[in-house]
Amino acid sequence: MGVVSSLRRAHRAPNAGLPPGGVQSDLLAALCYCLVYDLCAWLAGSRSPVPADVREYRREDLRPLPHPRDRLCRYLAPQLLQAWERALAPFFAAGGLLVPRLQETGALELLDPQRDGAAQVRLRFSESGCLLGRGGPQVERPAREWLLTVESSPDRLEIQAARLEQVGA
Repeated sequence: MGVVSSLRRAHRAPNAGLPPGGVQSDLLAALCYCLVYDLCAWLAGSRSPVPADVREYRREDLRPLPHPRDRLCRYLAPQLLQAWERALAPFFAAGGLLVPRLQETGALELLDPQRDGAAQVRLRFSESGCLLGRGGPQVERPAREWLLTVESSPDRLEIQAARLEQVGA
């Protein structure tokens, strides 16, 4: 599926915006990559395990799961996944698929930690792609800049909140 090949090219520069060697920061960066990968795969209708050559996907325990939603539920707060399912239900019910193409690089910025130790990170990336509908023509989408803001649990193992917004919209 196209989403897999495009996501293989997505990467972050070593320690981009993160303190060098910060284990907690690396955990959060890896979790953000998993989120982008799994969300794109979900929107594209992928039903494949994460390929071994996608090195940035560091949740090895989740790789064999074929459905991206099953991977997402292992590290997203349940209320966040439920909200996304409700929001996307009309899109999926209409037979919609979004096949994104991510650009080569993105910027990852660690924000000041919350009082409870939760971390926030911003990931800025570019994406284009095509929208597919049931029986309809493929519609190419122009390139867009996106900003994903993620808040993790204090242990950096769960995403508690996430907001995706188009830059400059």
